[in-house]
Amino acid sequence: MTRQFIFSTLTADAESAAALTDLARWIGDRDEVAAQEVRVRTRPPAPGELGGVADAVAVLAAATPLAKAFFDWLVERAKSKRVSVEIERADGKRLHVELEGGASAADLLPQVRSFFTEGGDADSDSDSDSDSGDDAG
Repeated sequence: MTRQFIFSTLTADAESAAALTDLARWIGDRDEVAAQEVRVRTRPPAPGELGGVADAVAVLAAATPLAKAFFDWLVERAKSKRVSVEIERADGKRLHVELEGGASAADLLPQVRSFFTEGGDADSDSDSDSDSGDDAG
């Protein structure tokens, strides 16, 4: 089942725009995602600006492969910079994900996977309504 997800940042600066453009390219290059649409959305230029700035990436794809592609991008990008992205599903539910350098990305994986698959095309038999899950530790 194909669903729409919107990726955005909390700031609309050149670095955030570059991150969003990079994310769109990363997702579009992943054959396993088979996205029906990957579109960079730009906001109109503010007074005094020469052009619009990327403020979001809209993706139409199956949730599970998209979740993996996003997570892989997040881990790779966070090796060299702080990454802060907000994801919105078509039902309006949002998830804010932040990762930097040495932080453990593995701690975020269950939350990211659950967000993408909850209420849609989960490819596993996991109970996506439960936040308690498998808490090891």
